[in-house]
Amino acid sequence: MASFSVNLHRSRPRSDGKMQIIFNISAHGNSLVRTGIFINENEWDETNKLVFANPGAKLYNRVLTNKIGDVEAVFAELLLRKKLDTISSKEIKAIIDKSESSETIANNDEDNKNAYFFAFSKKIISDISKDKTKIMYLGTLDKIRAFYTQSEEGVDPERLTFNNIDIPFVKSFDKYLERKGLSTNSRSVHMRSLRKLYNDAIDANKASLEIYPFRRFRIKQEATLKRNLKIDELVTFRDYACEPHLQQYIDMFFLGFYLIGINLIDLCGLKKITKDGRIEFRREKTRRLYSIKVEPEAMKIINKYKGKNFLIDISDRYGNHSDYLHRLNDNLKKIGDVKIGKQGKKTREPLFPDISWYYARHTWATIASKLDISKDIIAAALGHGATTTTDIYIDFDQKKVDDANRKVIDYINDYEKSE
Repeated sequence: MASFSVNLHRSRPRSDGKMQIIFNISAHGNSLVRTGIFINENEWDETNKLVFANPGAKLYNRVLTNKIGDVEAVFAELLLRKKLDTISSKEIKAIIDKSESSETIANNDEDNKNAYFFAFSKKIISDISKDKTKIMYLGTLDKIRAFYTQSEEGVDPERLTFNNIDIPFVKSFDKYLERKGLSTNSRSVHMRSLRKLYNDAIDANKASLEIYPFRRFRIKQEATLKRNLKIDELVTFRDYACEPHLQQYIDMFFLGFYLIGINLIDLCGLKKITKDGRIEFRREKTRRLYSIKVEPEAMKIINKYKGKNFLIDISDRYGNHSDYLHRLNDNLKKIGDVKIGKQGKKTREPLFPDISWYYARHTWATIASKLDISKDIIAAALGHGATTTTDIYIDFDQKKVDDANRKVIDYINDYEKSE
């Protein structure tokens, strides 16, 4: 026959050593029902199943007594229906979890700093405006749900609270992702997402800073491969005689390069050039104001692809920048010699099979560094944040960025002449 007992969850202590009071449900298997009450082991009366010598003992015992009454009521109801001999522990747990008192138990702290992780996170994610960012966070939730379901068999993932997310939890989750084949950098994306959600919960007074796991857990990250072309490769790519339908992709690549590696979403949103020959916009990624002088090389391409409602015609031809970015990257990789083999079969030998739009940005920065342009000017040119708090209050000389861009472009042009 089904039964239950009240115990300390000694196998999963928190980082501060405290343990959660749980209900062990035994009925054709075992399941756990969490109360959200965490205490030290020496504050638990095993005989009487009560909390003592704890400042919150009175509150905890009142909540615990109510919960025991709720569980006993569930068992009494099942007994009357003659189901106690056949029902499973998971089914009993599901009934208990639906009881009205469940929310009170899981958030029993007087300061309410132990919210449900998934319920809180979904609310935060729903307020995110960027679809790409929202998808990234939802992917992290899926990974955490799968991990928790596997590690806490029989426990409803929706019962996961922020108090459960301690250092052992975070370390185990990272190991779980590694076993699933995720690279160091892929794992770091999910760990940073989890950290951000935890920080949001602390700011909202829904999680306690006391057991914050990321104070001692370091998120690892590996340096990524450089995505840039050498100067001779860049010139070769610019001057390559490709099929007419592919020329536009080379042109767009170099427009991005001449505009200091501008992000495609920002390029697509441009509508005009100012009277003093600049494009000015607020970067979609950082929302910072940004200004670039349009050099003659860039203007030539802009005039070639002039748009009706926008500066260039990408937004006139495509529904969104993501569609064009996908097509652009695919076609950049195709540019190269076409060989005709046996039976007239054509094969393509790409010049740079790994190239993408982002190579323009990285290549500009690499050449600028080679020309001994300072890191501060390169950072300002790329629209990176200030390196120190003091720098925020310094009016950076935009002419230095203009000169740096002209110097990079001249270097390419001079290289061609010398060759």
